[in-house]
Amino acid sequence: MLFKIKSVSIRVHVMNETVANPLSEFRRVNVAGTEQLAMMAEKAGVRRFAFLSSIGVNRNITHDLPFIEKDKPRPYNPYTLSKFEAEQVVLRITSETGMEVVVIHCSSCLWP
Repeated sequence: MLFKIKSVSIRVHVMNETVANPLSEFRRVNVAGTEQLAMMAEKAGVRRFAFLSSIGVNRNITHDLPFIEKDKPRPYNPYTLSKFEAEQVVLRITSETGMEVVVIHCSSCLWP
């Protein structure tokens, strides 16, 4: 990592890879990178880790029904599979350490 996490209470994670190919590159950035960041956050004493995932973890079509929290994950391409796998890593780390986690499934982010 190019930075150190210092005394913060909440870490919001929005970094990801969206155009990689093949799946191994998505996993390198989205899964392994997220795991490293979550472990660094926990070691630095971060109390809550907010992970920006993807609405595509649910699937790519809603059939006129909104997604709900109880929906079974259905990633539909390498990117959304890697985001789902990253969610599982974050949930494992937080269950082992007690750090709180918030997973956000957003549809898109627009940056200036």
